[in-house]
Amino acid sequence: MEVNYLSRISLQPLELSDIDDFMVWRTEHKAARFCSWEPYGSKEEAMNFIKDKIIPHPWFRAICLDHRPVGAILMIANSGNDKCRAEVG
Repeated sequence: MEVNYLSRISLQPLELSDIDDFMVWRTEHKAARFCSWEPYGSKEEAMNFIKDKIIPHPWFRAICLDHRPVGAILMIANSGNDKCRAEVG
């Protein structure tokens, strides 16, 4: 039986209710190794980040598998060599 993974993958805004799924990849040191962020040490710290930075951000989307966040994609407007930078994780 062939599984169509593309129909199970979506981009969605991240919500506070996604905190447990968010913590799976945002506390993993191996996941953060080549990223611009450091792993979170506490759930409270991550909740504040979601509330203060992610929810208001216009170009942050969770990469979801079956509507559960497994990573994220983000675009940031910068200047110089980083004028158009995006992260996928």
